[in-house]
Amino acid sequence: LPVITGPMGLLGLVWRQGDLEMARAAAAAGVPYALSTVSMHSLEDIARVAGGRLWFQCYVFRERAVTEALIRRAAMAGYEVLIITSDFPVAGKRERDLRSGLLPARKLTLRTKFDILMHPRWLMTVAAQRPRFVNVERELDPSRDAASFLPLNMFDPALDWDDFRRFRDLWKGKLLLKGVLRVDDAVRAVDCGADGVVLSNHGGRQLDCAVSGMDVLPHVAGEIRGRASIIVDGGVRRGSDIAKALACGAEAVILGRAVNYGLAAGGAAG
Repeated sequence: LPVITGPMGLLGLVWRQGDLEMARAAAAAGVPYALSTVSMHSLEDIARVAGGRLWFQCYVFRERAVTEALIRRAAMAGYEVLIITSDFPVAGKRERDLRSGLLPARKLTLRTKFDILMHPRWLMTVAAQRPRFVNVERELDPSRDAASFLPLNMFDPALDWDDFRRFRDLWKGKLLLKGVLRVDDAVRAVDCGADGVVLSNHGGRQLDCAVSGMDVLPHVAGEIRGRASIIVDGGVRRGSDIAKALACGAEAVILGRAVNYGLAAGGAAG
């Protein structure tokens, strides 16, 4: 099936051990699972327990040593593909999170607290897990809290092609650049050693009015198809969406919300 279960952070807040449940579901379906940097399960635990075809999605931190350590760990754990993400240069203005109180200081509103109390099963099984960025915690000094490190320094808008070439030298497996939305960037990524590109605007949640991956897919395919893999991400809800992406030149699609909703409804079975 030409789909990849995409990287989503904090799936442990959707279902107990959500990252692991998602990985198991992907393995059972025979499709790759891309683990997020900000998962609540370590990349080593996922590889040891879930199995299947595992990819690792890596954010680029201001502290490059953290990023490079994560890349080395993914290689040691046997992940077959590394995805360098460039479609999150700065945090977007997520108005839903602002209304709920999740951002900027995670001070929940009265309405959100009432909503939580109305879901006792979730409160007892899922909310009992403290959100932890376990992959990053291991790379920090014990005196530093990962939760405080991430909001301030998680993404580096200064990510450039020299960084990407350095990651290419560090990673010996397949390498994808995620967040490409221009033909010239797709061509340059391939020239810099990318095995493929992921056309993505981060689910439309970051930069207002950015074009979608599907908008640019035919143009990118006209330039690099045959030289590198092309994957499109965002808005895939049904089989006909997959067929359209393939017809326009994609090799596969990444699923996000669709499988996340399934996880919320019933864990791995959902």
